[in-house]
Amino acid sequence: MQLAFGARNGIAAARAAACGAVTAIFALEGEAGHFNAFAGLADPATEALKCLGTSWQLLGVTVKPLPVCAILQDPALLLLDILRRRHLCPEAI
Repeated sequence: MQLAFGARNGIAAARAAACGAVTAIFALEGEAGHFNAFAGLADPATEALKCLGTSWQLLGVTVKPLPVCAILQDPALLLLDILRRRHLCPEAI
């Protein structure tokens, strides 16, 4: 769901921009900006923007195949593999 919402929000933002929607000039910086609201920083975000367009976080994203936390992915996949190989059904356990 988290990845799907991110993709949906990106598509919605692109469609809004294509229709001429704009954002506040100082949505990130300034007294009423995001950085000040959450980190107490009113200055420009030079550190956050220094690798913009050259370093892509998407390359480090993982997708969880099962709806359990990341640390339980391997044990849950192992259990499913055991159930399949031994032809066990959940009702038999």
